[in-house]
Amino acid sequence: MHKPIYYAEIRNKIVTEMLNNAELLALLEKDTALVCKEENMYTLCSEAARIFETIQQLSKTDNLIPVSRAVSVYTDTLLQQLLRGEKPLLIDLIVMASQTIQQFC
Repeated sequence: MHKPIYYAEIRNKIVTEMLNNAELLALLEKDTALVCKEENMYTLCSEAARIFETIQQLSKTDNLIPVSRAVSVYTDTLLQQLLRGEKPLLIDLIVMASQTIQQFC
């Protein structure tokens, strides 16, 4: 049985991955359009975490998937999109979370 993972843990995993990616940090410094004035990288991470947790709860997979690994895959997908210079919309985050969770079911 897998240990449940909570919103703050998900957010912290995403933030840590982003802060450890020098290429992404350089891109965010150069391209302020990726993260607009009303939000910053941490807001984006919080939204991504909230969406992942919500999709996970709706899919009722708390004890069925290795959530920590799923969050890592989700974060990698998010980072890839940011590195392409594309700011994810909420629907993009929903699709990413759904597809990631589905991979582990």
